[in-house]
Amino acid sequence: MKLQAGHKTLLVLAVLLTAVVLCTLPFRVLKQETLYVYTKGQFSSAEAGFIDELKRLGFAVKLNVKELPKPQTAALWLDTPNAMEEMKKSQAEVNFIYTTAYYPLPLAGQTKALVVLTPYRELYEHYVRFNQKTALFSLGINLKDFYNKEDKKIYTALYYGDNNKVFPYAEALKQKKDIRFMGDFWPASFEALQPKTQKQKADILNQTDIVIVYNAPASPQSKTIPTELAEAAGCATLVFSTPNSAVSKLYGNTVITYDTLPDLEEKLAYYLNKRQQTKHIGRTLQKITIEKYSSAVTAKRFKEILNWLKQNSPKPALR
Repeated sequence: MKLQAGHKTLLVLAVLLTAVVLCTLPFRVLKQETLYVYTKGQFSSAEAGFIDELKRLGFAVKLNVKELPKPQTAALWLDTPNAMEEMKKSQAEVNFIYTTAYYPLPLAGQTKALVVLTPYRELYEHYVRFNQKTALFSLGINLKDFYNKEDKKIYTALYYGDNNKVFPYAEALKQKKDIRFMGDFWPASFEALQPKTQKQKADILNQTDIVIVYNAPASPQSKTIPTELAEAAGCATLVFSTPNSAVSKLYGNTVITYDTLPDLEEKLAYYLNKRQQTKHIGRTLQKITIEKYSSAVTAKRFKEILNWLKQNSPKPALR
C-alpha cells in the first residue's frame, strides 16, 4: 500500500518528534544534585563567582538557608564561624569546610563525612598525615568583577593593600609622586584610593600599569595566592610581589618578585620604561588567571572532588 504525500510527511514528523523526545528524556529525568552552601554574612566577590559557577555546572544550590542539609545532598561551609557545630547535625552525604584560617581545625568528635578544603599546602599536608580527608583548594577569582577589557592607563603604579598589614616601605613610596595607595586604614596624608564597590576597585586596577602587593615573610598570606594579587592579575595588570611559593607555582616569573626597597625601586624603574613589555606580561598574567584560577576553574575542580569522593566512598553492606 502506497502512502499519500501528506501521510508521508506526517509519518516523518512523528518519527522526528519521537527521536527528540527520546533524546531529551534523560535530561528531563536527571535530578539536579543539591548542594547546601553557607557563607559568613554578605559573601565576597570570590564567593559570589564560585557560587554562580556551581549553578552553571548544574548544582541546585541552597544558599544560606536556615535548614541544615538533608540526606542524599552535599554541603559546603565557606569560612563560617559555626561550621563545626552545624556539621555535627548535618545529614549530608559529604560535608565540606573551606577556611582561610591558618591553623588546624579542631576535628575531634566529628563523626560526619568531613572534607577540609584549605589554600595552604602546609595544612593540607598536616591533614594528610592524620588521615583526614582534605584537598588543596582556593575559591579563585571572579572574572565578572575583575577583568580588563581596555588598555587605558591613568595610574603609573599602585600599592594595593590595607594599612593593617604594616607595609614597611610605605613612607618611602609615599614620597614618589607617581605611586598611589589603595586600601583602608591609611592616614589622610597618603590620600589612599578607597573604592566602595567591586566595580570601582576593578576600574582602578584596570587603569594601573603596575600593582604592588606585600605580605610579611612567614605570614599566612605569603603561603597562598593573595586576593589583591589575583584581582590585579585578572585585570591584566603587571604585579610586583614579595616572595611567595604559591604565587611562583601558579604564575611563574610573570609576577615580579622583590625583596627589599632598593630592589623594588630598581625593578619599578626598569618596567616603567618598558611599557609594551609590561602590557604583554600583564596579559599573560590574565591568561593564567583565566585558565587556572578563575571561579569557573575552581568550581569545576570542586565538582571533580565531590564526584571522586562519592565514587570512592565505602558502600553500605547488603542485608
